[in-house]
Amino acid sequence: MGFFDWLGKPFNPAEQDIPAEQNGATGQNINPIQHITAQNARANTAGYQEKAQAEQSVYRDARNNFNPGSAELGPLTPEYANMPYAPKEEPGFWGQGAALVGEATQDIGDWFSGNKGPFGEETTSYLENRFTKMGIPKDQWESAINNLYNYSQTVRGIESDNNPMAAAGATSAKGVYQFVDGSVPVAGQRLQNTGYQNRENIDSIMRTNPHDWTDDQADLMFYGNMFAQTGSDDALKNIMDGSDFGKQAYYDYHHTKPDSATKTRATEFFK
Repeated sequence: MGFFDWLGKPFNPAEQDIPAEQNGATGQNINPIQHITAQNARANTAGYQEKAQAEQSVYRDARNNFNPGSAELGPLTPEYANMPYAPKEEPGFWGQGAALVGEATQDIGDWFSGNKGPFGEETTSYLENRFTKMGIPKDQWESAINNLYNYSQTVRGIESDNNPMAAAGATSAKGVYQFVDGSVPVAGQRLQNTGYQNRENIDSIMRTNPHDWTDDQADLMFYGNMFAQTGSDDALKNIMDGSDFGKQAYYDYHHTKPDSATKTRATEFFK
């Protein structure tokens, strides 16, 4: 299991040395790194944020000190033993051989060197294509990506508590963004209309239940659906530059007919 494979796993507070109530408002499964980077992170996660950020610093140090010829990371191992947010089910994670460690540290190295952003490869490529068409200066891309990522995590939180298995019950809405069945082909077409050309991935998304979409596929559909709609560019630019949290954009371009419960939840998240 690589480092970023672990990040994608559901977060189970029972396997971590923190109280369940620190895992957002509901205590349900939320990826820890996604949770702490959400714009609307709850005040009661402050200590958790600090701890997780400190552990990321250890990862960064490990990347800088890593010797590819060694099966051990050396300086990382003692600190790693005291990381409550590390994958406890694999206590030998850092010492299982040079190939595994190399994979993990390469992921970490890519992340901190800027070669990887918070989104998956397909979503990142799609967004960068949109930035080019919208005339966003390249030196603003990193902050734009981060702000869009934070926004996507907020929307995921409102819609599903970031739970891919969430289902509305009264409607066909499902997955992290709660796409209803009829909106999936529409969003897929909008994605293609805004320049996405990976037909194989589109076909895979169309054949797959939204419960089973990868994070990359879900994010791609979410933003493809938004960018294609009239008037969305200006709203999304404001999210990219940090001048707007995007609450109205959420109502205008994603959850267009919110009920009172959704409005209450959105108000709680968009703070």
